[in-house]
Amino acid sequence: MDIPLLIETNLQYLFHKILLVYIPKEMQVDRLIKRDQITREIATNILNSQLPIEEKRGYADFIVDNSGSLEQTRKQVEAIWQKLKEIQNKERKA
Repeated sequence: MDIPLLIETNLQYLFHKILLVYIPKEMQVDRLIKRDQITREIATNILNSQLPIEEKRGYADFIVDNSGSLEQTRKQVEAIWQKLKEIQNKERKA
């Protein structure tokens, strides 16, 4: 489930684990501008209305650093997926 305001709305308790896809704020701004075809000012205002990404890191059980290549991101996601499967297997055995 993709919920950009999960923490701001205090809904994190509804989930067993939280995965944060992280990029530095300036990269967030640039990607938002490109994706939504908006101005830098609007993109900055959108991000400023949310909890800073650096603070969100403290709520995450897993963090994917999305500032590198697609292959680097894919490897991180695959590693997290394996950990989640291990957790699930341990819980089933308990």
